[in-house]
Amino acid sequence: MMLAVIGTGGGVGIMPAHAAKLPHAGCSLVNLTTPVVESELLLVTSKRTPGKEMESLMALVAERAAQV
Repeated sequence: MMLAVIGTGGGVGIMPAHAAKLPHAGCSLVNLTTPVVESELLLVTSKRTPGKEMESLMALVAERAAQV
Protein backbone atom coordinates (compact mmCIF):
# COMPACT_ATOMS: atom_id res chain seq x y z
CA MET A 1 0.00 0.00 0.00
CA MET A 2 2.86 2.36 0.83
CA LEU A 3 4.38 1.90 -2.64
CA ALA A 4 1.03 2.72 -4.24
CA VAL A 5 0.75 5.98 -2.27
CA ILE A 6 4.34 6.93 -3.07
CA GLY A 7 3.89 6.02 -6.75
CA THR A 8 0.97 8.44 -7.06
CA GLY A 9 2.95 11.30 -5.50
CA GLY A 10 1.47 10.96 -2.04
CA GLY A 11 4.76 10.96 -0.14
CA VAL A 12 8.06 9.27 0.45
CA GLY A 13 8.98 6.24 2.51
CA ILE A 14 11.77 4.20 4.00
CA MET A 15 11.35 0.49 3.46
CA PRO A 16 13.45 -2.66 3.72
CA ALA A 17 15.50 -3.51 0.62
CA HIS A 18 13.34 -6.55 -0.20
CA ALA A 19 10.47 -4.15 -1.00
CA ALA A 20 12.23 -3.61 -4.36
CA LYS A 21 10.87 -7.04 -5.38
CA LEU A 22 7.31 -5.67 -5.19
CA PRO A 23 5.59 -3.87 -8.08
CA HIS A 24 6.58 -0.21 -7.80
CA ALA A 25 5.38 1.76 -10.84
CA GLY A 26 6.02 5.45 -10.37
CA CYS A 27 8.55 4.95 -7.57
CA SER A 28 12.28 5.60 -7.53
CA LEU A 29 14.20 3.30 -5.22
CA VAL A 30 17.44 4.53 -3.67
CA ASN A 31 19.64 2.24 -1.57
CA LEU A 32 20.64 3.83 1.70
CA THR A 33 24.23 3.26 2.75
CA THR A 34 26.21 5.11 5.38
CA PRO A 35 25.18 6.21 7.92
CA VAL A 36 23.15 3.25 9.09
CA VAL A 37 19.57 4.32 9.61
CA GLU A 38 18.24 3.60 13.08
CA SER A 39 14.86 4.26 14.57
CA GLU A 40 13.35 3.97 17.99
CA LEU A 41 10.32 1.73 18.17
CA LEU A 42 7.57 1.73 20.77
CA LEU A 43 5.17 -1.01 21.76
CA VAL A 44 1.93 0.72 22.72
CA THR A 45 -0.78 -1.15 24.61
CA SER A 46 -3.96 -0.37 26.45
CA LYS A 47 -3.80 0.53 30.14
CA ARG A 48 -5.99 -2.48 30.82
CA THR A 49 -4.36 -5.66 32.06
CA PRO A 50 -3.22 -7.57 28.97
CA GLY A 51 -4.45 -11.07 28.22
CA LYS A 52 -2.13 -14.07 28.00
CA GLU A 53 -1.67 -13.67 24.24
CA MET A 54 -0.68 -10.01 24.53
CA GLU A 55 1.68 -10.79 27.40
CA SER A 56 3.34 -13.44 25.21
CA LEU A 57 3.64 -11.01 22.30
CA MET A 58 5.11 -8.28 24.51
CA ALA A 59 7.64 -10.72 25.97
CA LEU A 60 8.66 -11.87 22.48
CA VAL A 61 9.06 -8.28 21.25
CA ALA A 62 11.16 -7.39 24.31
CA GLU A 63 13.29 -10.50 23.83
CA ARG A 64 13.93 -9.76 20.14
CA ALA A 65 14.62 -6.07 20.83
CA ALA A 66 17.27 -7.03 23.38
CA GLN A 67 19.07 -9.02 20.64
CA VAL A 68 19.38 -6.02 18.32
